[in-house]
Amino acid sequence: MNSSPARRRVCGFCGVFLNAKNRAKEHVLRRSWLDRLGHTKSKVSSGFMSGAVLLGERNQAAEQVQAGEVCSACNNGWMNHLDLSVEDHVLKLAVDPAAELVVGRLGARQIARWILKTAIAFELTAEPSRRHIRTEIVRRVRRANWLPDGFAAFYCRSPLGQRGISVASFDAWPVECVPLVGGLPQSRRLKFAVQYDNVIFGCCMFQGAGRPTFVGVETVHIPLTASGADFIVDGSLEGASAFLGRRLTDDPADDTAVNRILAGISVSVRGRHPASA
Repeated sequence: MNSSPARRRVCGFCGVFLNAKNRAKEHVLRRSWLDRLGHTKSKVSSGFMSGAVLLGERNQAAEQVQAGEVCSACNNGWMNHLDLSVEDHVLKLAVDPAAELVVGRLGARQIARWILKTAIAFELTAEPSRRHIRTEIVRRVRRANWLPDGFAAFYCRSPLGQRGISVASFDAWPVECVPLVGGLPQSRRLKFAVQYDNVIFGCCMFQGAGRPTFVGVETVHIPLTASGADFIVDGSLEGASAFLGRRLTDDPADDTAVNRILAGISVSVRGRHPASA
């Protein structure tokens, strides 16, 4: 009787073979942050969607949202350093609903890279068929200051003061869920969002879409950075001519623009959950 050999598990980030000695569990929601915010045992609803189809949803304690296909070298090395580099910013926004984030271009890119790392770690909690971020992107995120082309990152205030912990990944949004932006390209691309109380961090990834444009909603999406993509904030989304012209690109000369966009913006979220806009 023939039997197929068991698949050897490898670290999703570096590709090293995993064994009992080097295997770690990456907390998608950082444990020390959950402790600080009082959410270690809070129940988290985490889900994966494709269009209008809910592929999977879990309700579990926040500390139990873990990725098992990670080696200890990655978990305790560059991933831990990346978390620590953005910790003050994340906790500041999570604790204070009126807090403002003021960072330069490199700081914004670092937060964006942390969002991407978190999105990848979350995908590693699911079965392989529900993972949509390409392997070459997963393996390169370890590089300092690296972001893939066609990537846009942002943050939002939690809607209507709804504090809590949540995380979700969507490989394609159903048009009926985004009536305001249903005709725009990001409505059919991967999106990811993670909430820590008063702040939601998110990203959109256009894979193989040339040089696309992410159209955010003013008073909802606050741009962080864009790599190989344009980022425009629209005041009304009632027509194609409504763009306000606030734009981020991957041009290093845009450092002043990044600071101008991020500094002093007061955000009042109206309507639907910002991650669905």
